[in-house]
Amino acid sequence: MTEVERFDGTGNVLYLGMADDILTLLLLAPHARNYFVIDQFDSAFSRDGTLEGQREIIRDVLLNGSNVNCKHVPELPTVELDYGPAKIIEEIDLGYRWHLSFDYNNTRRELTVFFKDFTKEWPRPITCIEAIMGFGAYAFDYLIEPPRRNVLARMFAERTAPIWFFYVNRLYWMGAHFPVQFDMPAGQWTEKTEFSMLRVNRLRRGWFWEFFPMNIFEKDTDNKNDDATELTQK
Repeated sequence: MTEVERFDGTGNVLYLGMADDILTLLLLAPHARNYFVIDQFDSAFSRDGTLEGQREIIRDVLLNGSNVNCKHVPELPTVELDYGPAKIIEEIDLGYRWHLSFDYNNTRRELTVFFKDFTKEWPRPITCIEAIMGFGAYAFDYLIEPPRRNVLARMFAERTAPIWFFYVNRLYWMGAHFPVQFDMPAGQWTEKTEFSMLRVNRLRRGWFWEFFPMNIFEKDTDNKNDDATELTQK
């Protein structure tokens, strides 16, 4: 993976709907110090259908430095982390939030998972985000309805750094708006995963509609007078 495709910064990274996919998080952002996740538990991404079973997968990937024991399709090739296994330092479970400190590539990292709907107000610690990842659970369908679109627009506007990177599953019908297209090796479900990446400058007037153009919406297409427009025109 090249530097163009990967987020090589050390700043804050947010994964919307990560489930057990710690592998992709560390492959795309191997040098970040703080990883935030907003996620609602899905039993499909667990060894035994429980939240603890999902956490076991995350620990396993970190401790083994690969997904050798954690592939949902066992026949797929094993994918290894760039810098080998990690060492778990501390784990704190507060019910609504799970925090895991670990050492990876001789650097302490912090993973904080908030169990909630990411189309609602984000927890206050999530701020100054330099990269957002939205695979699987994240879909542009969330933005069709103005209430959800407006919340995400406000979070994107208020909680990110002036320049940030947006990673999503490859969207062929929006290729012009996500100019960087790349594949990752086999993950937990498929032989390869197709991604798109966009460098976002939220200081540019109207930046939100550059990669969420109004013509993709089935509703409200004739009305730009909503919170998303107001926030992102500033």
